Amino acid sequence: MNRYLKNNLSKEIQEILQSAKVLICGCGGLGSGVISNLAGLGIGTLGLCDFDKVEITNLNRQFIHKYENIGKFKTESAREWIKSYNPDIEVKTYAEPAKEWMFSEYDIAVDCTDNFKIKFQLNDFALNTDKPLVHAGVQGEQGQVMSIIPHQTSCLRCVLGDNSEETENSGVISPVVNTIAAIESLEVFKLIANKEAALLNKVLFINFKNYSFKTIDFSKNPHCIC
Repeated sequence: MNRYLKNNLSKEIQEILQSAKVLICGCGGLGSGVISNLAGLGIGTLGLCDFDKVEITNLNRQFIHKYENIGKFKTESAREWIKSYNPDIEVKTYAEPAKEWMFSEYDIAVDCTDNFKIKFQLNDFALNTDKPLVHAGVQGEQGQVMSIIPHQTSCLRCVLGDNSEETENSGVISPVVNTIAAIESLEVFKLIANKEAALLNKVLFINFKNYSFKTIDFSKNPHCIC
């Protein structure tokens, strides 16, 4: 398809992308970047999961949502954006918290949520359904990304233990969240296209205050509760 010629990918890889099904958990700041990147790549089916509605304070960084969509569910607002940008993509929406059964219907899931209680739930859903998960988080001027292959690589609990205390992000500026979303999207692409993901058994930490990039290796924790 001419639309994807500038992706500079082989026909085989592009067809793999167009047949892929990706569940995006969170349609806010990280979700906006991931949704736009995956739509540009030509992912065939995008599942959108978010129970929040669009608020005016979201619009500094959640660029797929329009002013006139304030008050709408973010999933519906995101669906409208995707269909206006790339009508060939199949979109499924879930205006509710993520459930384990949702993971079973997709090839891979993406964590674009903003609190760790939910992030740990997504981690567990991925392991229980044997679905890869790409995790990311942002807080202030810092962010992190890691990829998880269930039962093969370290998971979020291996890295952070059982610290499931709920901590909600109060907001972040657009360049920070967009950069993390871009890296997260690239990891999704690598996993789908059977290319070597860079962030297996390791976490990339970025401090945007001084532009420091640090990758820390982790191994599976034999005592992990998962």
